[in-house]
Amino acid sequence: MPEIQVRQRFALPPEGVWAVLVAFERYPEWVGSYESVEFLGEALEGVGARWRQTRTVFGRSHSQEMEVMGWEAPRELVLVATESGGRYETRYQFEAVEGGTEVVTTFSVAATNPIAWVFVQTIGGRMLRSTGAAMAADLAELAAVASG
Repeated sequence: MPEIQVRQRFALPPEGVWAVLVAFERYPEWVGSYESVEFLGEALEGVGARWRQTRTVFGRSHSQEMEVMGWEAPRELVLVATESGGRYETRYQFEAVEGGTEVVTTFSVAATNPIAWVFVQTIGGRMLRSTGAAMAADLAELAAVASG
């Protein structure tokens, strides 16, 4: 399963960083690529919380449904999206460091059908690099929000 990892330092303890990263409904205010977040169901947090996010990706508006699959405050958060023959997982791990928290984000993709498998094998590396750059930009914007 191809994956990429991005690291970002925050000038807050893990609990403070957690509070920023799980405020999904605020992302359109805080992260430039987000257009909207709409919760799908009653749960706004914890395992099982689901939402549809719309954001600008490669210059185009794109919506996808996200679901929380792991929630261990303030240590680990796991989000999953399944679409277009792929299962996309984003894992955030929070590590206390001197002066704040380092968030280690791992994004991975697994094909769920043969056509998607060919896609992942042929251009998956390029997709991961561009996704990694977008993740780094998002985390930098969230770190700026967290620092006040």
